[in-house]
Amino acid sequence: MRLETLRQKRKEREREMVVLPAAPPKRQWLRPPVPSSLPPPREVDMSALEFLFEKRLRHSDVKDRGRVVIPKEFAVKHFPEIGSKEGIYMSMDDVTRPKLWTFRYGFWSNTSGRVHVLEHACEFFAMHGLQNGDFLMFYIDRQVGRFVSVDVYHI
Repeated sequence: MRLETLRQKRKEREREMVVLPAAPPKRQWLRPPVPSSLPPPREVDMSALEFLFEKRLRHSDVKDRGRVVIPKEFAVKHFPEIGSKEGIYMSMDDVTRPKLWTFRYGFWSNTSGRVHVLEHACEFFAMHGLQNGDFLMFYIDRQVGRFVSVDVYHI
């Protein structure tokens, strides 16, 4: 009899409980919204590309955060200007396959100025098997007006 009473009370409490929605995933894992005006992926003509810079990946780039810290001198010289910390979404063609990647290009401030980053790169890292010490090379196709992401090579 006591067991029956306890079960009834538990069921009543469960009915009264408010079910909270699940916590949203961490920000760095959210996929960027894909703008509806994105051009289709394309084969990249390497002869039309202009080399911008190369970036040697560090542990802080390839660990689970899915972001690449872009050296300030290259970010300021080659990437679009951003006015807010929210940043902008940048689409880049992949040199190795017809794929269009969308990264969030933003910054955060520290004592020495801004740290520029490309975020939402986890899938890119996984697809290319990137590790600490590997290089990314960034290009631009001025004929098409698009950035070309990264010819990857491993050391």
